[in-house]
Amino acid sequence: SSAPPPSNLASDSAEVLQLSTQHCRAQEIYTFVMEAFYSQDMLGWGAKTRAVRLLKETVLAMKSDKRHMFLSSCLPVVLKRCLHFESLGAGDEAQDAMISRLETLCDFAVAFQPAGSEQEDEQEDETTGDNQALLKKALKSSLCGFLLKVLQKALPVLLPVIALEAEDAPKGATAGGEGPAPPRLPLQGPLPRLRLRYDETSEEALGILCKIARGAASVSPRPLLALL
Repeated sequence: SSAPPPSNLASDSAEVLQLSTQHCRAQEIYTFVMEAFYSQDMLGWGAKTRAVRLLKETVLAMKSDKRHMFLSSCLPVVLKRCLHFESLGAGDEAQDAMISRLETLCDFAVAFQPAGSEQEDEQEDETTGDNQALLKKALKSSLCGFLLKVLQKALPVLLPVIALEAEDAPKGATAGGEGPAPPRLPLQGPLPRLRLRYDETSEEALGILCKIARGAASVSPRPLLALL
């Protein structure tokens, strides 16, 4: 008899996950994914990104009035397990992998944005007297905090600060290396206005940072300026 064809672990795993989403309850898949997240050694970089996508599909498949209970448990775990960028190293491939992860995290959070504005939630709370408006506010606050934490972690990696200089400093001035030396700050009198100078980065990196910031603003229960 002929030998069976060699197994492709990646395709086999994808098929198993596809079958599980069709035949298992959402709560069972949620438990499976969370167990994988808690077992740090079980998931590599690419697997974690795919796990976040599966987690989003799983929670979205649950009843809308039950989702907040599962999200409140998984958001801190996803943050803890998915924001370690040190292992990626440098280079374009590492940055592309990081941008893919960040886009997945942003889409994950925005997908659960409750419908309705803050004013509508307050009117609903006054009219019905139940706690639905309070739950919406709490969920929006959690999602906004999630995205702001992602932005806080990603910003210094994708857009690192290379200098703190006076606004009137000549362009290209550096504290060491090539270019004119930056002017010394005065020891007495008023200090000049200072600015941060950032390293060059790609359009894709700037795009994902802006997307995360817009996502945080869209799910926030408070106006954007109130978050500053």
